[in-house]
Amino acid sequence: MHAKAHEWSCEIKWSGRNQEGAGLTIGEEVEQVNSFLSRAAICTKYMSKAARSDMLTVLASAWNKRKSENLAKCLSQRYIKTTERLKLENESFASLQAELNVSDEDIQQWVSDVQQWATDIRIYKICNANLFVCDVVSSAKDDSGLEGRIRGLYVSIKLRKHYLYHQTGNGNLSTKKMVFDRVMLLSRLKEEEQILVMEVKQHWQSLKEAECSMRDLSIQIQNNNSDFELSEESSNGLLCLLKRKLEDLQFLQNNARMLYRQCVLGQASDNILFDNISDEETEAVNYSSDETNSDED
Repeated sequence: MHAKAHEWSCEIKWSGRNQEGAGLTIGEEVEQVNSFLSRAAICTKYMSKAARSDMLTVLASAWNKRKSENLAKCLSQRYIKTTERLKLENESFASLQAELNVSDEDIQQWVSDVQQWATDIRIYKICNANLFVCDVVSSAKDDSGLEGRIRGLYVSIKLRKHYLYHQTGNGNLSTKKMVFDRVMLLSRLKEEEQILVMEVKQHWQSLKEAECSMRDLSIQIQNNNSDFELSEESSNGLLCLLKRKLEDLQFLQNNARMLYRQCVLGQASDNILFDNISDEETEAVNYSSDETNSDED
């Protein structure tokens, strides 16, 4: 249906490649999660409702864990691919612009022409459908006023469509559409680069916030300032779990800092966004070994 039923006017209006702010999203994120969860379909179809919910919860937790562990690597790889592709597309578009011998103003005008053409086509189809309805209504009732207004708009849109398409021959619109697609691709690549920089910053901040929360909770338990009264054995056990969590979080932070420095910091044009990624901050993640030894003594 997408290959046969849709045409240029629909693609220009609704395609994700032409939506401002969309970046390079593939639009299949939910389907990817559902595909992963569908692995349990073979066994969950024979389970009770409670067991099925537990199985889906386990799979969803596994998906989230895998995503959090690989997020730094995924963002870094996407950033490298995006910047490399953006560089190639810029060079290719510059060659195309030189080949067509058009200025930046002409390019913007061509983009506007294609968008206007798509709008005219949609209105043209609506008017055509309304004219059919008016013909049916007019056969039973005289409503020439409405029909006349619709016919006037219909003729106006038809003339504008004809003028745009035949300005310099039938191939003109095809050339404009090709340039339009290249301009939209460059816009989405630039947006994707900015989106990835923002996501890198948010990921790093989330790791720091999680680390601060665990350290604060550890201090509260050590000082017996928690909301729950815990025995000494329970407090020691909870502290051990928190220390383990802090070690895992420290590993994620070190891995993220290394990847972001290698893949993002060296290429990002605005490094001020990454001021938070510093050795001094990640040193605070290390749980004090002196306190641990003193507690054991």
